[in-house]
Formats: sequence, structure tokens, C-alpha cells
Amino acid sequence: MLNRWGHTQHKQYEQYKEALYQIKNFPDVRIRPGYKNTSIDDLLNKYQVDRGAIITPYNPRSKKLSVEENEAKLLLFKHQILKLGLPYLDTVSTDQQGDWLEYGVLVMGIDLIKAREIGREYEQNALIYMQSNSAPEVIWIR
Repeated sequence: MLNRWGHTQHKQYEQYKEALYQIKNFPDVRIRPGYKNTSIDDLLNKYQVDRGAIITPYNPRSKKLSVEENEAKLLLFKHQILKLGLPYLDTVSTDQQGDWLEYGVLVMGIDLIKAREIGREYEQNALIYMQSNSAPEVIWIR
């Protein structure tokens, strides 16, 4: 089967798809791209929205930055989300082996166009997008 990405991009896409995504204050809500989870719907309903996106400013283009650089980016990023007037929840994402850790946010109520725009601004490869009654999905940005 041919894919629309080159080999490296396809491998990265699979890594995003297999990563573990958790919401810090809701550890029972496990977000796994491609798998519908009613607890995600419950969480979206709690915030009276029907969609959301996990976005991180960490490690632009998968280039590992220092903890200090990533934390500074996260602080600026959260300030930008607050200016949009959208609620967010802190998230942590890691690969299956636990070697790659990134903090970010689940932005509640954000539409896909705006989510991609922010992801591009922070030079991210992908984000996780979710809508009520659907499985979360990896959205390739670049």
C-alpha cells in the first residue's frame, strides 16, 4: 500500500499514533488515536464543547530542546491559549518506551484550522484532534 508520506514521515506518523496521551488532572481519560473512548466524550461534555486538540510547543520539528527551553516555550504557549479565551487542560505525552516526554495542553473547543495554525507556529509535526462521538486522530501539520 502506498502512503502519502515519505518513509520518514510515515514512521513519525506511526510514532504519534502509538504514543500515550494523558491529561494530568484526569488520569483515567486515556487518549489513543484511532480508538473511540467515551470518557473523552464525557470530558468534552463537561467543558460544554464538542472538540479539542492536544498541542505542545515542546521539541519543534522533533529536535530535542533543553528542559529550560521547552518550559519557556510552554509558558508562552499557555499565555497564547489563554488570550484565545479557550479552556485547556495540561497534558503529558510519551512514547511507548517512555524515552520521549512532552508536556502540552488539550485545548477545549478549538477548531481544526486554528489548531493547525498554532501547531505550525510552534513548528510541530502533528497534533491530536478529537471530536465528540469519534476516535481521536493524528493530524499531520507539516
